[in-house]
Amino acid sequence: QYRIPILQALVELGGRAQKKMVLELVYEKMKDDFGQEDLEELSSGQIRWFNTASWEYSQMKREEGLFKENVPNGIWEISDKGRKYLQENTP
Repeated sequence: QYRIPILQALVELGGRAQKKMVLELVYEKMKDDFGQEDLEELSSGQIRWFNTASWEYSQMKREEGLFKENVPNGIWEISDKGRKYLQENTP
C-alpha cells in the first residue's frame, strides 16, 4: 500500500530526497486512508505507518532495485527501474 505513494513522492521531490521529506509527503498523500491502528505508537517509539513505510522502502531497494544503492544514509534516490515500475503501475 505504500509502494506507489513512496515512489510518487520521491519523483515529486526531484528523484532524491531525505527520508523525512519523502515520508512527510507520503503522509499527506495517505492520511485520509489511515486507520487508528496505523497511527498508533509502537514500543520502539515510531508510529506504525512510518515503520511500515520504512520497511517497504527497504524491501523495494534490497530485493527489487527500485532505489539506488550507493547514496548517503538517510537519503532516498529512485533508480531507473523504480521510475519504470511507477510508470507501469500508475494510470
